[in-house]
Amino acid sequence: GPHWMQVDLKKAINNFQFYFGNRNNGSNKPQTVDLMGSVDGINWQLIQTISQGMPTGAKSEYTSPTVNATIPFSKLRLVVQKTNTSSVYFTMSEFSVFEITTTIVDPEK
Repeated sequence: GPHWMQVDLKKAINNFQFYFGNRNNGSNKPQTVDLMGSVDGINWQLIQTISQGMPTGAKSEYTSPTVNATIPFSKLRLVVQKTNTSSVYFTMSEFSVFEITTTIVDPEK
């Protein structure tokens, strides 16, 4: 099956962005990823699939659009379904997750 990596965020979040930096080669770069969320590390829900815009160049970087989960989660799993070289594994040199907070301002108040 597909390879994946998992991050324990230590607190529940809904909205986030993620960043990754590719290694210094052009092979095995993520092209389609399923973002999965969980609160217990056992039951996982698909948050979103991203299949466009991820770079394949050596040392290239990617920052996702803001991802909005419908329920909070504290564990994030990045499941790589496809790479640019159709390998069963993927490579990257860096990975970060950033919580995004939103504020709704009512201009009538």
